[in-house]
Amino acid sequence: AERMESKGEKENFLSIITKFRGSPKVFRNVPKNCFYPPPKVNGAILKITPHSKYSNRGEVFSRRFFKVVEAGFRHPRKQLKNNLKDLFTSKEKIKAILKKRDLNPESRAENLKLKDWIMLTEAFIDIPNKSR
Repeated sequence: AERMESKGEKENFLSIITKFRGSPKVFRNVPKNCFYPPPKVNGAILKITPHSKYSNRGEVFSRRFFKVVEAGFRHPRKQLKNNLKDLFTSKEKIKAILKKRDLNPESRAENLKLKDWIMLTEAFIDIPNKSR
């Protein structure tokens, strides 16, 4: 739940895709002794308030958004330019797109916020996927 809510400096795949669909908030913590057998960590109830902030962009945008984010987080320790090249065209073109949007091509996916992923999806929407 804390990873989905992610209020810190670093994001993760789960927090980005959750925030795309709604606003997550930890509603209540649940002690581990409430479960049988008890897990090693406490649980939490997460409330996700849906929003239509991005749904007006259509299904094509949503599918592309999830593909871009998935590619960005595929190898968390790799730089963004290297992760995205698995999905789109050349590394040089990706670096140019990132720099044009004031994003460091050498940053990692965890350093980007939701607005950055939206901006990247908009930039890549017309670029065809690499065939796998």
